[in-house]
Parts: sequence; structure tokens; C-alpha cells
Amino acid sequence: MNNTATRYFNSKVNVSNNEERIMATLLTGLSFRDIYHMIKYNCAKGLPRDITIQSLNSFQHKYGSTPDVLQLAVPNLAGNTKGYMAPIEKVTEVGQRVEADFMQFDFNDTTVDVKTQQKKTIKLTSHGGATGAYLSVDVYSGLLHGRLIVSVSESVQRVKETIETYQRDGHKVKLFAADMGVLIQGKFSVATPEVQEYVRKICKIECSEPYQHNYGTSHIERSVRSVSELVRFAILYVLNNPNLKFMGFTKVQLLRLWGELFVWALTVINLKPCASCPSKTKYEVYYNKQPDLREIRLLPIFAVLYVLRRKGNDLDSNRDFWQRGFYIGPSAVVPGAVRVAVLTKTKLVQVITSSEIKAVSDGGDLNSYSHIVTAVNKIIQEDNVTETHDSSDVLVQEEDGAPLDDSVNRIEPSKSPLKPNIAAISAKP
Repeated sequence: MNNTATRYFNSKVNVSNNEERIMATLLTGLSFRDIYHMIKYNCAKGLPRDITIQSLNSFQHKYGSTPDVLQLAVPNLAGNTKGYMAPIEKVTEVGQRVEADFMQFDFNDTTVDVKTQQKKTIKLTSHGGATGAYLSVDVYSGLLHGRLIVSVSESVQRVKETIETYQRDGHKVKLFAADMGVLIQGKFSVATPEVQEYVRKICKIECSEPYQHNYGTSHIERSVRSVSELVRFAILYVLNNPNLKFMGFTKVQLLRLWGELFVWALTVINLKPCASCPSKTKYEVYYNKQPDLREIRLLPIFAVLYVLRRKGNDLDSNRDFWQRGFYIGPSAVVPGAVRVAVLTKTKLVQVITSSEIKAVSDGGDLNSYSHIVTAVNKIIQEDNVTETHDSSDVLVQEEDGAPLDDSVNRIEPSKSPLKPNIAAISAKP
């Protein structure tokens, strides 16, 4: 059986094309409930046309709303089962209450100390050198804003950016709530921290004590947990992909992509239904316009794709070529573009932004035998086949199991038999 489901999900499942699209859309990070609300209330553009309420109900009846692969990082939380949490003040508009906090990701690596010859655990930074993140949430819409940080000492600058962002988007922050980690941090020890002086000039301020997190900053605490779960899901998903050995990425290189995955997680969460207005997404309630998924390119996270690299564009190449890499999220700057992690000649990770991509899969159809690739290319040339081919025609690994060098990883567009072939999700808007 040679269909999209077999190639993409590494299992011979007999499903229709419609169910394949639903399965692939669930791997973008959107939950079944999110997709259902988007279709029911028509609050997002760009979803596949054949995903309807009837097809979603049929899919849920057959497979459930959360297939096994989507439950990799979902913990069992007790919640407010005993009713001890006090009710939160009801908010009615964007900016009425904004909460913020710092967060860190526990991705570690083990190294050996040269002097003592003892193993020690170090915390991995992102590929850009970030050590953590700053996160804020609008309680009414639920929309998240975030930024990667190197140190928590510049909390004043982070809070200024938050308030200025709301002002730029046409909203006014009326109450800013955070814990002491945000409102007390500073370069100097003073009676009144600089960040509190700044906030009090603009709006009310609320400082949550450590024992008040379930009440004072409950929304941001839940948001931090949601972002962490999404990032953890993406990491576990790619590490459990049996085709990972063909890509050449190491485990540490993938773990250090948590910074890019943080931005991806914010994008996905902002597309979820708004708790205050279930018929709209968080994005629409905050920006007062529907999100367009043709501009916010959501593909299955860590999907394998080919991105077109242009000659002379920060490359030591005199020709254009297609390079294989991992999709790690949509671009926050260029509409319709995606962020792709690729390996350089020196096996270093490089993250690029591009809208010219093709052959999206999880690598399940990548061929590891060179003689098969050579034979297929000859057949294509001799028979002048014009039909669409998938990425199974591309060499990704030598016969001895070693990753290929960068020259094999590149394919000239004029010679490549590949053409855009995406049955699960369209690669172009």
C-alpha cells in the first residue's frame, strides 16, 4: 500500500484521504477541539476544504480525538478537584488584566569534566544562546506574547515591551499582574524596584506572593504549562521518529531547538478557541480579524521537507539547490514562510526562513539505498515520466548507514525529479 498515510505515519493504515488530512492537521499542534471550533464557527481561513463537521465526527467515532502520538507529553493533572481555589475576577475586555512570568525549559546534556573526570549535567541553551523565555498573557482573549531571553535581570525592559505591544495593537493595559520574579528583579537593590515604578505610572499593579500563584497569576501559570507541554511533545515526537537516523541531526542539536519551538508553541496556542468567546479564536479576539492559515503556515511539526536555497545568499555555492531539513514552525515576520532547520557542511544547525518548499513528509518514504535511487532516476529519464513523484526518489543515506555529506544533501532544481506532492497538507498557499 503506497499512499500518504503509509509514508507519513509509518504504519499501514487503511484510511481515506480525508482522514489523512485530519491526522496530519492534528500533528500541527492544534487539538481536535481547536479544529472542530474553527470549522463550526468558520473562525479561520485556509483549512483543507474537505475537513467538515461530518468528517470530524466520523474521525472521532473511529479513532478518538487524541491519537496515541498526540499523547506523548500530556500529564495527568488533578486540577481544582477540592474546590480550594478562589474565583478569579471576571474580565470583559482585552488589556483589563495582563499576567507575565519567566519560564525555563529543562533540556539537559551530560558532559565530562576534564579535571575531575566526573560527569556533570549542564542546561542546554537555544541555538541563539537563550537560556529562558519571558511570557505574558491577556486574560480576556488568552493571547500569548513571548520573547527569548539570556538573563532575567532585565525585567524592566521586558515589561516595557509588553505594555508598548498592547498600545501598538490598540489596547490599554489596566492591570499588570506578576510574581516577585518579574516585579522585584533588577540590577540594583532599592526600596522600590524600577519595574514597579514604571508600571504604576501606567496602570495598576498586582504582585503575587509564592503561595498565591493559584489565584494571583493562575492564567500565566497555566500558559507556561501549556507552552512547555507543546514543546515537550514536539521534542518527543521527533526523537521517537524511526527515520531520524537518516537526517544527520544529533539529539543535542534537536534539544537546542527549544527556542524555535517556543515561538511555534505560541503561534499554535494563539489559534485555539477563546474561553471568553468560544466562537472565535484567541487571535481574532485580540487582533479583531480572523487568522489566515495560508499566511500562518502550519505543517506537522518536525516534518521533513526540501527548501530552495538560492546561490550567493550567504552560501558557498554558485547554483540553486534543494536542501533537506526539519520544519520547526511558521515565520513570525514573513507571511506564508516557514522556519526550517538544516545542517551545514560542518554539520552545524542553521535555521532559515523560506516560502519555497516541497515534498513534505516525516521522512518515512526516504530511500536509504543508492542503487535504487540511481535506477529510479534512469527510468524517469528514459520514460520521460511527467507524473508527480514524492521524496522517495531522493538519496538520504549511504548503504553503510553513515549520513551523507552536504553535497548529496543538495539537489539541483533543474535535475531533481521531485515536484510538489503533498496529499496531507498543501505546501503552497
